[in-house]
Amino acid sequence: MLSKNRNLILAALIMVSFQSKAQLTIQGGATFTIQPGALVTVQGNVDNGGSLSNDGVLKVQGNYVNTGSYTGSSTIGALEVY
Repeated sequence: MLSKNRNLILAALIMVSFQSKAQLTIQGGATFTIQPGALVTVQGNVDNGGSLSNDGVLKVQGNYVNTGSYTGSSTIGALEVY
């Protein structure tokens, strides 16, 4: 029983230690909307081939490629690439 518990704990620690990277892809014809007050963080690349409407904050840790349309309120929407 002790060995089984030890294996479960070890498996849980291994799963927690993996860090996943995310990517946001907006296909042509699709719309992605960020509402006022919302924060979207992408730990990876953003590829916008559709329409991105940003009235919140979009933080991108990677490359931002825009072949579609990007609109954001000049007083609200923010795009941060770091």
